Amino acid sequence: MQQQINSNILACGAPHFRSIAKQHRHANYNLEKALNEWLDNVIKLATRIHVTTEVDIEGRLQELKVSDNYALGFVNISEQGINNPFNMGHIKSGHDDDSETSEFGCGGKAAALSTSNHMSVVTKVAGQCYKVICDFIKMEREDDVIASYNPTKREISVDDYKEIHPFEIGSSIVLSKILGTICEQTTQQKLTERLKKGISETYSKFLKKDNMEIYVNGELVEQEIDFFLDPKCMPFTIRKSLFILENNRTNDKIYLIQKIVDRATWQLYNKVEDKWETLGSAKEADAFRELKRIEGYTYVCQQSSNIIDGSCLKMESTFVFYSDRVHTDEQFDHLLPQDQVLIYKDSRKYGKKSLVKHNNGINNYTLHKIEFTSKKIGKDLGITFNKDITMECNNDLTMAIKSAIRDNRKEFNADTSTALNSKLCDKALKLGVINLATCSKNKLSKLHREKRELDEKKACQKDNPVFKKPTAPVKPSVSHKPATQVPSTPVKPIVVHVPVVSKDDDSSDYSSSDESVSSKASSDSKTSVDFSKDPITLVVEEVSEVVKSEATISESTISEVVKSDPVISEIEQSKSILINVSKLIMDITASDDFNINLDSSKQVADMIQKLLNL
Repeated sequence: MQQQINSNILACGAPHFRSIAKQHRHANYNLEKALNEWLDNVIKLATRIHVTTEVDIEGRLQELKVSDNYALGFVNISEQGINNPFNMGHIKSGHDDDSETSEFGCGGKAAALSTSNHMSVVTKVAGQCYKVICDFIKMEREDDVIASYNPTKREISVDDYKEIHPFEIGSSIVLSKILGTICEQTTQQKLTERLKKGISETYSKFLKKDNMEIYVNGELVEQEIDFFLDPKCMPFTIRKSLFILENNRTNDKIYLIQKIVDRATWQLYNKVEDKWETLGSAKEADAFRELKRIEGYTYVCQQSSNIIDGSCLKMESTFVFYSDRVHTDEQFDHLLPQDQVLIYKDSRKYGKKSLVKHNNGINNYTLHKIEFTSKKIGKDLGITFNKDITMECNNDLTMAIKSAIRDNRKEFNADTSTALNSKLCDKALKLGVINLATCSKNKLSKLHREKRELDEKKACQKDNPVFKKPTAPVKPSVSHKPATQVPSTPVKPIVVHVPVVSKDDDSSDYSSSDESVSSKASSDSKTSVDFSKDPITLVVEEVSEVVKSEATISESTISEVVKSDPVISEIEQSKSILINVSKLIMDITASDDFNINLDSSKQVADMIQKLLNL
């Protein structure tokens, strides 16, 4: 009977190691993903991690080493079977614990297989030093299926341990015989920068802790830019908390969101319409949740130790348009978020992708992120064993998240000609995020840019009244008020002490004598300019001709003023004439047809001729 039962069983056996190796080498690993697998094992346990590489003279990566100072090392290294950390299907209780990054039990080995043909590990466990060697080529050649999975292990001395490992405690993983498919031809410095960037993007939230430092070839990995902590982005951030209510009897799930911008509002996800609907007032939202509690619904993530309010997931969206890091003189396109969604599980970044296709750049300055801790939520979002979250599963949860992000996206627009951008610009100005007069004009909406240009034009005209075009021609004239009142001087003329003396008399050309003025007018009846003289002297010498050509200040008028009040002095007369002449010059130079360029003495003379001939 026993023989008959056994005959009904197919002895298929386990897959050979070479079969598993083949699968992992085609699992879409790159160098950054592989490195992350080893960092994941100790990112919450160690305080120092060193990554070192060796690149040969031909630019090929030959060795990669990851060292940490985790005090316990590779725990259970002496255990047999699935409890041993080097087992390809290693299982431990922490794989189901939301507080641990490790989840599938094969990441480190899979990464090693996708990267190299040889892995060695040195570790210190309970004061004893060990070395484990996984020679993947030999393991693939092993005939026995079970034996093909077994690495070799031996105890080593402290000196041998320190020769490889940089710390007093912890472990070092050394990958050699690197596969040519994992890394392109490069240099040590380029590879250093590449790995630093990858680590920063994935583990930046851990680097913010005071007790965590990661180095690549001796260079400290810095935190990546976090626009959500930028004070000029924070006023625009939309925050949403996603709650899942589940009825254990019917397995029905209800998705609720608490949205916070200026105040908190509640929304209910309509699965049929694929949209979020407002629940009404806060009182109505509380009544709805209480009703569902009575009906047997409970919060799915209520027991999670990492969630304070019982929500399963946090979503945020912000607008980086007014950040000091953009719209600068330097190239900043690489900083633009491009409407991407950053996906974090337990502070570790698992993805950065845009959920929609765009035909223009109106959302180039929009950034989203989702954060959660539950491994169950991660599986619903499509996490893979090599730590990639695709968000491509069209289940209720992913559809609800995409719909919520879609609503957030509608509240931002980088097109400065739109009313929405103008509204955002208004908010930025009111909150003091930007200054209308001093910020980059690229940060202003079209409407606000036009206002600034108008303000600048008015300020320029106020500071430079000479260039202000008069609304109507104004001709200067001598005041007929008593001579003791000197005319007002809105613009103080330049006083040039270069008197022009006649050949027969030592008196000024600006004498009030009728004879003197007549003599001057007669001698200069034909306008001529002596180009050998200084341009300013030319102006002074021809002032009387300007006055005469405009017929605004006549000899008889001056004589009448002098006769009516003999107290007036020659200096006051000169001041009065020069003030009125300066007004005349201002009006003429402000006219549309005055187009003389004062770059040389010749052009100054041309200007004077133009004034005299008008």
